[in-house]
Amino acid sequence: MFKKITKFIFITSFLTSGFAFGQIVIDKNDMPEKGDTARVSTGLNMSITDPSETGENYIWDFSDLTPVKQRIDTFVNVMSTPQPAGALFLLSADFALRMAGNLPFPGVPVSDPYQYYKSSNSAFKMVGFALKMQGFGIPATFDEPDILYKFPLTYGNVDSSFSGTDMTIPGTGYLQVERKRVNTVDGWGTLITPYGTFDVLRVKSEVEERDSIYIESQETGINVPYSYTEYKWLGKNQKIPLLTIRDILGGIVVEYADSIRGTLDIPENRITISGVSAFPNPVTNKATILFSVKQKSTVSLTIVDISGKQVYKTVPETFVPGEHNISINFNNLKLHGGIYFANLITPGNTLTVKLLYLP
Repeated sequence: MFKKITKFIFITSFLTSGFAFGQIVIDKNDMPEKGDTARVSTGLNMSITDPSETGENYIWDFSDLTPVKQRIDTFVNVMSTPQPAGALFLLSADFALRMAGNLPFPGVPVSDPYQYYKSSNSAFKMVGFALKMQGFGIPATFDEPDILYKFPLTYGNVDSSFSGTDMTIPGTGYLQVERKRVNTVDGWGTLITPYGTFDVLRVKSEVEERDSIYIESQETGINVPYSYTEYKWLGKNQKIPLLTIRDILGGIVVEYADSIRGTLDIPENRITISGVSAFPNPVTNKATILFSVKQKSTVSLTIVDISGKQVYKTVPETFVPGEHNISINFNNLKLHGGIYFANLITPGNTLTVKLLYLP
């Protein structure tokens, strides 16, 4: 059972100080700009609070979120991203953000995926993305932008957008993305997280997407249709959502703006593994996890589903410096098709690669 959250609360200290709750309005000034940085924690929703609960002057209490992983997002100059993609987006985007992890593409070592954004007085949009292959940035510009927010953003607003792109991977194949997004500002009130208490607007996005991958060498194509719901809580002058919850393929992913959590920050001299990737990806049977070891270390591998449930684990094994791999036969695990995460774990750090399993 989901925990119900009280819709109204009375806070004496707020009233005596003259503070009054009220609806806020989100506009361009509340969005990120080039050069901004933000610390984001991935959290576990320990109380299993239902993210769909909403309303007017609502109290969302996620104070018991437990951070398990952190990253720092930096919004960079478009021209600082891998070329020639940076030059292509110079006129259409204001800045770029490196995506967490790497994009899966069968048989091709790709890295450094970036999303490109345009911020104006009327909307905040994603105009495309790019990935790096063999030292070059391969761009994918959307035929129409993916509209994340229309301004001014106020309670009751509803809007939609249709976006898509075709990305050609020379000598390998192509990736086609088709996306429909419907945004609804379905609540306003107060959000409580481990980071603090904030006045917010809540935006619910229903997203339908189809990713089509064609591999020339195999003369085969893969269609991956899926849909998900995304909830975002936005505050004044916060630059990024204070809380984002994605309900995708039956699992919940929770990220929130946060302060530094020392136990989650890993000094450079403790990092023992790097360069994690998976082949093939998508996985139809056997997957090989590739990685580099910087110094002699024990390494174990876990596979978790999108809800965080562990479905596979190896016994820790000692690896010497160099290139290594661990193979997993997914068919033996008797899993349903979908998204999984392979975690390589050492005493110094943990690295994750996303896998798409298509049995």
